[in-house]
This record gives sequence, structure tokens and C-alpha cells, in this order.
Amino acid sequence: MPEIAEVETIRRQLLTLFPAQIVAYRSGRFVTTFLEDFFQVNLQQRTICEVSRYGKWLIFVMDHGAFYFLTHLGMSGRWLLGERWLNQSHVHLTVCLAVGSGNLVYLSYQDPRRFGRWLWFRADQFQNWLSRHQAPDVLSHDFDLDYLSWVCLSHAQRILKPTLLDQSLFPGVGNYLASEICHEAGLAPTRPLGSLNHHEIFRLKEAIHSVIDRCLSFGGTSFLGGYRDVNGLLSQSCHLRVFRQPFCRTCFLRRKGKKSPVRVIVQSSRRTFYCPNCQK
Repeated sequence: MPEIAEVETIRRQLLTLFPAQIVAYRSGRFVTTFLEDFFQVNLQQRTICEVSRYGKWLIFVMDHGAFYFLTHLGMSGRWLLGERWLNQSHVHLTVCLAVGSGNLVYLSYQDPRRFGRWLWFRADQFQNWLSRHQAPDVLSHDFDLDYLSWVCLSHAQRILKPTLLDQSLFPGVGNYLASEICHEAGLAPTRPLGSLNHHEIFRLKEAIHSVIDRCLSFGGTSFLGGYRDVNGLLSQSCHLRVFRQPFCRTCFLRRKGKKSPVRVIVQSSRRTFYCPNCQK
């Protein structure tokens, strides 16, 4: 599933397109899987002013904030740019955009597994949606040491790695990032939040930012059959230290080639990868 690094990469790649006017669009027969009343939404001649993000949601701001089109990529969703209508399977929506001096580009949503979601809001409805999602995005300025300390104090009995997957507390973090963050912070994924001292909470905050920044520098992370950027390109996974790795890459570098096997456990039905040597 695309996580915050992949969604933010897509957002940054799309930024230069907007503002742009929708001059035409085509939708597939499964489009109501994503948005139940899609056919009551008229996209024609609407202007996409900008694209922002909250957690794993892309937010297209329409008509200067009068409407908002939100998309969640689910397991296999992707936005693809092209110079013509995209005639491939599993394409559920394509919009033809007039950008700049009138050049036409085509933005398509493709989703083989159809776990993605779309939301269409008026301005007041969007504000109501935001009010129900009060946790700061993990890349925002509001996600600071005070907030993270509050989380650890308020949820002292909860276990570290599964809690990182809680979108009501850590919007945008998914399974591969959570394993990498615990490793970067040097914290065992089985630690209760209440056991973390001030220095460890600070390391956790720094690890969240450094891991996501590293993934962003590679344009996100692709796994077999998964995420592609707007140009249809796969990214790399060579920057991962423990997730789906046979041995800890940090130990390999620090201990002059000595291989420390990565252990795999299951927490809340999700696999966790960690290094017992690095993480305490």
C-alpha cells in the first residue's frame, strides 16, 4: 500500500500542473466502487487550483476552494500522466487538463485491486472532514516533540510499532515505514509507549522524519506489483535497512560486513521486521 512517502512524491510531481482546467473526462464502469454518487459530480470545466495532502489522502482543491476531491490509493491505486487517453485495463478515471498556455495533459487513475477511495466535498463538508482528523500530519510543523510526548503519555500501555500504524495518531505511516522508523530510532517494536524516556521519544521523532525524508529522496518505495509514480516508474527499495531484508544493513555497515539476521514477528496481524542487535 502506498504510504506517506509515495503519496507525497505523487503530490510533488503533480504540483507543476496546477492550476489547470478540466476540459473533458472519461470514467470506467467500476467508478462507483470508489465514489458512490460519482455520476452526480460534474467535473467538466472545473479548475483544479492545487493539490495538497493529509496522511495518505491526496486533496485536489477545486474552483478556488469551493469543492474538494480527495483520493486514497488503497493497495494498488496510482495516478498516471500521459499525452493521450490511457487505454489500459483498470483505468477508472481520466481527466483531460488544459495547463499553462493551453497544452493538454491526461491524468488517469488506475487501480487493479479497487481498494482505493474517493471523496467529493463542498467547502463546508471538507472542513467537517478535517475536524474529524485532528492528529497532525507527520510531516507538518505541528507534529513535534510535545505532540509525540503526549501520545506516549496518553497511550502508555500501547505497543510501539502497532501504534505507529494508527492513522488517528500517525497519519500517513504504514507498515514498511513503521518497521524502518523503529529501527532508525533504535527501539524494539515491542516496547510499550509508556516505557520510552524523553531521549527515546526525541529519537523516535527524529527517526520518523529521517526515514520519510530518505524514502522521499528515492521517490518512494516500490514492492513487487505495487507503487509507481505519475510517470509510471518504479522506485527502489535499496534504502531499506530491515524491512524485507535478510540481514540488518546498519549492522553490516557499522560492524565491517558482519551480518546480523533480521527477525520477523507478527503484531496486530502485520509483519514486523527488526534487528535485535540495534533495537532495544
